[in-house]
Amino acid sequence: METGIKILVIDDEQGLRDMLSFELGQQGYAVTTASSGEEGIEKAKANEFDLIITDIKMPGIDGVTVLEEIKKINPEIEVIIMTGYGTIENVVSSLRFGVFDFINKPFNIDEMQHSVKKAVDNYQLKKKVALLNKNLIEKNTELEKAKNSLEEKVQERTKELKISEQKYRRIIDDSFDPIITLNDRTEITGWNKGAELTFGYKESDVLGKKADVLFSQKREISEKSIWEELREKKFIRNFITKALTGNNESIYINITASNIEDEGISMIIRDITQEKKIDRMKSEFVSNVSHELRTPLTSVKGAVELVLGGSEGPVSDSQRELLTIVKNNTLRLIKLISDLLDLSKIESGRIEMEIMPRNIIDIIKNTISEIKSLADQKQITLSFNSPEQLPEVCCDEDRIKQVLINIIGNAIKFTPAKKSIVISVEENKEELQINITDTGMGIAEEHVDMVFEKFKQVDSSSTRSAGGTGLGLPITKSIIEAHKGRIWVESELGKGSTFSFTLPKIIKEGVIETVKPIEKGQLKQISLKEIIQKPHFIIDKILVVDDDEDLARIIKRHLEKEKYEITIAHSGAEAVKKAIEIKPQLITLDILMKGMDGFAVAELLKQNPDTKDIPIVIVSAIFEKEKGYKLGAVDYITKPFDPDKLIASIKNIEVQIQAQMSKRKVLVVDDDPDIVMVLTISLNEKGYSVLNAYDGLQAVALAKKENPDIIVLDLMLPEIDGFEVIKMLKKDPGTAHIPIIVITARTVENGKKAVKMGANEYLIKPFSVKSMLEELDKVIKKEELGGKNYGKKNTCSR
Repeated sequence: METGIKILVIDDEQGLRDMLSFELGQQGYAVTTASSGEEGIEKAKANEFDLIITDIKMPGIDGVTVLEEIKKINPEIEVIIMTGYGTIENVVSSLRFGVFDFINKPFNIDEMQHSVKKAVDNYQLKKKVALLNKNLIEKNTELEKAKNSLEEKVQERTKELKISEQKYRRIIDDSFDPIITLNDRTEITGWNKGAELTFGYKESDVLGKKADVLFSQKREISEKSIWEELREKKFIRNFITKALTGNNESIYINITASNIEDEGISMIIRDITQEKKIDRMKSEFVSNVSHELRTPLTSVKGAVELVLGGSEGPVSDSQRELLTIVKNNTLRLIKLISDLLDLSKIESGRIEMEIMPRNIIDIIKNTISEIKSLADQKQITLSFNSPEQLPEVCCDEDRIKQVLINIIGNAIKFTPAKKSIVISVEENKEELQINITDTGMGIAEEHVDMVFEKFKQVDSSSTRSAGGTGLGLPITKSIIEAHKGRIWVESELGKGSTFSFTLPKIIKEGVIETVKPIEKGQLKQISLKEIIQKPHFIIDKILVVDDDEDLARIIKRHLEKEKYEITIAHSGAEAVKKAIEIKPQLITLDILMKGMDGFAVAELLKQNPDTKDIPIVIVSAIFEKEKGYKLGAVDYITKPFDPDKLIASIKNIEVQIQAQMSKRKVLVVDDDPDIVMVLTISLNEKGYSVLNAYDGLQAVALAKKENPDIIVLDLMLPEIDGFEVIKMLKKDPGTAHIPIIVITARTVENGKKAVKMGANEYLIKPFSVKSMLEELDKVIKKEELGGKNYGKKNTCSR
C-alpha cells in the first residue's frame, strides 16, 4: 500500500541502499537512492522528498556536508544520519545543522523504520503546522471581513490547535529519548515515556521531586554546574554526565537543556551508555591488538640484533644492509604500536606516570643527545639555550622525554636541510616554559587549531612524504595536561613554528627546602658502564618465563652471551615448579600467558618461603607497572625491548642486592607522604636502606618483620599514635632493642614524654634534614658504643 511518502537514501554501499529500498518500500514508501553525496544533493534539488537518509562517511563530500546543503534546499526537511563513525564531533556537527536522528551502524531495521516513521510524521506535521499558520492568516483576514462569524472561526481554530498540540504531545510522549520539563525550582513538571524507559521511574514517581533524584552522587560533573551554566547561557548542548536509574544503575547521559521563559527548564536527554561501552571496547580492542603485536615484534627485533651482532657468524655487507632494513622497519612498527597504546590509555583514562622531582635541563640535554643523530642526517643544527640553574619540576621523566622527542622529531621532519632548531627554557612566576623553535615550512593560520587533534595532518602531501600517524601531538597534549601544564603553537607559513609547553615549578618550603631532590637513577638505576665494572657473583642462574617459544629462545640466547645459566618455562604452572626445583637467583616473567598469568605466578612465588626472595623482572607487552611492583617485582620492562636494557636491569639488581647486604636499615614512619619522600631520598643518598610506614599499625608490623637498625617515628599518626607505637615496640623482646628518634609538631613536653617511654631522641618540626642526619649518626654511634647517655638532651635545630 503506497503512502505517497518519498524518501531519498544516500549511501556508497549498494547492499545497504538495496536493503533500505526494499524494507522501506514494503512499508509503502517511495524510495529513491543515491550512491554519493553529490548525486544525493542533485536529486534533492530536482525532486521534493519527505525524508533524507544519508551515510556520514562517503567518498567525495561527507554526510554532514550533505545535511548542510540539503537544509539550504529545504530547511524544514528531516534528515536521518546513519554511520559506523559515530564520534562526538560528528554528532555535534550534525546537531548544528538540524539532524533529526543519528543511527549507528550496524542497526536493527525495526529501529530504522521507527525512526523513519517519527521523522516523516514530524516533517508532515511541520508542513501541516505551516499550512495551519497560513490558514490562520487567511482566516484572520476573513474574520476582519466577516466579524459576524468570529466566534465560529475561533472555535474552529481552537479545535485545530488542540489537535496540533495533541499531535506534538504524542510525538513527545512516544519519543525514545527522555524529554523532561522542570520549574524554576528544578522540580520535575513533565515526564515522557522515553524518560520512563531510560530512568525506570513512572511519571507519578517523580512529578514534583527535585531533578537531583536522576543524578549519580559520583557523577563527573556536578548537578549544580548545569543550573549555573543554564543561568549564564540560557541553553546547554552536549552536557555529558552520569545519571542514576530507579534500579540504582549508573548510566551516561547527554543533556540538551534550555530555559523556557517564565516556565522553567526543558531538557532533552540521550542515554549514551552503549556509546561509552562501544568506545571502551574500541580502546580495549586497540590495546589487545597492540599487545598481541608486541610479542612477535620483540622476537623479530631480538633475532635480527643477534644476527647483526655476529652471534650466528660473520654477516656480509649485503646481508647487513637487508637486516638493517628489517630492524629499522621493526622499530617503526614498534613506534606506531606505542602511539596506539598511549592513545588507548589516554582515552580510557589509564595513562600511568611516575611523578618525581626532576631537573628539566638534564631531561632536555639527554633528549637532544638521543635525537641528535636524526638532525645530523639532514645537517640540521640543534642548539639549547637555558639559564645555568632552574627550579625543579615534578614530572614523569620518560613522558616528558616523549613530549620532547615528538615535538623535536616533528621539527626535524619539516625543517629543510642545513637549517636550525633552537630549544630554550625560560622561568615564569609559577612555571617553566620550554620552547622548540624551527625554521621549517610553518603552519597556515587556518590549520593551527587542528595540530593537536587526533589523526589530523595539517598538510597531507608533505606529511605522507615525511611519515606520521597524526597521533604524536595529541598524545603530547594529553601528557602535558596530565602534568597540569599548557601547550600551544605559534607559526607563520614559510617561516617556521614555535611549540611551547609549561610545567609547574616545585614550591619548596619547610623541611623540603634543605633537600636536593633525587633524580632518576640515584635510587634504582646505575649507569651501564659502572654496572659492568662491578664484580659479578650474585646472579648466575636465571629462569626465563614466557609462553612464546621463539621469544623465550631469543631472551635465552642474549643472556647466555653474558654467561648466565638459563632455564625456560612456557607456562605459569611450569614456572612455579621450576622456581622451587632449581632456586634461580632471578626470574624474568611474562604476564600474558594461557592458564595462570604472570601476576598469579608472582603472587604464588612471593607467598612461598622458598621463593619469596627471588628477584622478579617482569617482561611483558602490557603496561601495568603499579600492579607488578605491588606484587613484588623489582623491575618492569615493556615489550618490545632492547636486550641491553634487560641485561642492565639484571646487573643493576646484582649491584643493589650487594649494596643492600651492607646497608643499615632505617624505618621512617610518618603519615605525611612528602616528609617520607624527603627523608627517604636523603637517607638513600647517605647510604641507608629505607623502609616506609604511614600509620602506627603498619610501623609495628614492619618493625617486627624487618628488624630495622633504627626507627624515625612521628607522634601524630592514624590508627594508633606514636606513643602507643613506642609502648608496643618496647614491650616486644624482638623490637625492644631498636633505637627510636621521635619527630613531632607537638610541644617539647611531648618529645620528653616519648624519651621517657623509651625513645632515644626527639626533633621538633620543622627541622632541617641535616640535623636529622646528624642525630641519626649520633644514635647509631652510641648504639655501637653500647648505648651510653641516651636521651640526656635535645639537640634538634630549626
